[in-house]
Formats: sequence, C-alpha cells, structure tokens
Amino acid sequence: MVEFALILPVLVLLALGAVDVAKAINYWNDSTHLANEAARYAAVNNSPSKQADGVTPVADSLATAIKDQADTAELASNVHVYICAPVTGHTDVGDEIRVTVTSLYNWSAVLIPLNLNQQITASATMRIEKKFNNGAPGTVDAYHLDTYDPTTKQCKP
Repeated sequence: MVEFALILPVLVLLALGAVDVAKAINYWNDSTHLANEAARYAAVNNSPSKQADGVTPVADSLATAIKDQADTAELASNVHVYICAPVTGHTDVGDEIRVTVTSLYNWSAVLIPLNLNQQITASATMRIEKKFNNGAPGTVDAYHLDTYDPTTKQCKP
C-alpha cells in the first residue's frame, strides 16, 4: 500500500502528460488537415458550405467555413485561416495559392503551473485549377485574400 501511494502521483503525472501530448499532436494533425482542405477549395475556387441553392455560401468566407470544420470547439475558437496568392494580384490558372492555419495550444496547467502556450502552424500550397471569376457568390475570389510575406513565406492578414 505504501509503495502504491508513492508511485501513484508519478503514474498519474505520466498519464496526464501522455494525454496532453496526444491532444497537442491532434491539434497539429487537425490544423494540417484544415490547411489542405482550404487549399483544395481555394485551388478550385469553391466554397465548402453552400445553401440549398448551391451557390450562396453559408459562411461569410472560406476561412470561416474552414474554421467551422475544426474537430473541437476549443480548436475552432482559436484557429486562424489565411488564404493568399504568393504573388500579389496573380490568381490565374497554374499560379500558386497558399493557405496557412495557425492555432494556439494551451499546455495543461496540471502538468506545468506556468501559462505555456504553443503556436501550431500548418500550411498548404496548391496550383489554381479554376480561373477566379470576379467575386461570384460561393467562390473564393468573393472573399478577401490575405497578403503573402516572402521573408517568412507565410500568409498574413
């Protein structure tokens, strides 16, 4: 009984640590999936969520629609989606479109008494397959494209 009482806190700490690391890996995996999905929608100039008419988007933007697809409410509340063309103003077929998804992961306060946050960043780049058509409803070009920073190779608002 004494040995169990001595080893129990260590086992609990290891179990909670494993759960926290697994949750962080899941956030990274989900962020990568969201970036890939958003890049695919942007490459074909489409929106993932449309109303019954098949044209009008339900979400305000592709970024909002992608946020809505996050697995957990916690991830959806702190994820940011940036969609940009690496060369400003170029949205022709064959040009690249880049999507960067960032989220902030809060490490468990049980394991670490400090408030440690880790930024998780995932990005995806695809070639534009469908020409943008001047802001037609339900298309990516109807929404705001973020700017591309060539030094960091990231999209920024």
